Amino acid sequence: RAWSVTPSGPLRGDVFIRGSKNAVTKHMVAAVLGEGASTIRQVPEVGDVAITSDILRSLGVAVDHDEDAGTIVVEPHDGVTTRVPLSFSGLNRIPILLLGPLLHRTGEAFVPLVGGDPIGRRPVDFHIDALKALGAEIEVTDDGITAKASQLRGARIELPYPSVGATETVLLTACLAEGRTVLRGAATEPEVIELALFL
Repeated sequence: RAWSVTPSGPLRGDVFIRGSKNAVTKHMVAAVLGEGASTIRQVPEVGDVAITSDILRSLGVAVDHDEDAGTIVVEPHDGVTTRVPLSFSGLNRIPILLLGPLLHRTGEAFVPLVGGDPIGRRPVDFHIDALKALGAEIEVTDDGITAKASQLRGARIELPYPSVGATETVLLTACLAEGRTVLRGAATEPEVIELALFL
């Protein structure tokens, strides 16, 4: 299929641009680490935002999504549970990013295996190695990943290549860990920088 575009004069009009779903969904996960409500603005109306909202609600996190205003308010409570349901397996790559925040809140976590695009299941070795370096005990099964930690601590971590997801896992886990974490080989895409600024 081909498109042919013929100019017919100058283009005029107003376009309202909302935020990046790659940044917004990670901010929603990061908000689980907080003790109060976090408000995220300029939220795009895309499937990943809705899926991430449903994942957080399944854990007992309050999510108020005002589509007209383009805002989401995320507020975790003391009763946040530890297991992301298997029904979210393969829908997107968000569940694995919840391991660190859930470990900080509850000391344990289970997330189903990740997915999110036609290339199939994503390897999670870098995430697992980073979480282990930060003090988590990890078990990987056919269904997903179980993690436990009584105390997360800072570590020196080197990624074999700059993985966006693994960098985000380190940021989300290290921010409340005891001590300093140094990550080498980190990804520096805009959504990673925005996550660091949010944290």
